[in-house]
Amino acid sequence: MNYLHEIKEGTQVRVDARVLAHDAKRLHLYLELFADGHDDAVSASEQMLLHVDTRDGAKSAPFDDDVAARVAGLHALQRDCAAPAYAGRVIALPPRR
Repeated sequence: MNYLHEIKEGTQVRVDARVLAHDAKRLHLYLELFADGHDDAVSASEQMLLHVDTRDGAKSAPFDDDVAARVAGLHALQRDCAAPAYAGRVIALPPRR
């Protein structure tokens, strides 16, 4: 999560979501929070989501066909957009000495 600008409680906000990539079970999303009075995003977050089917225990499973089709459609609409500024950053603990 990247906190880019402080906003006050009660400020109207909206979230824009982009599908950066997907496969049968996962969504790679990029979310930006926009607030009234700010032209640029006030927060940005990159997420990797895993679909879990709870009907047969809690294990990962492919998306249902209708969901997979909607995800593919969203991704196709956004595929040619410029790469988000805060996407693809890696976090890690320093190596042990």
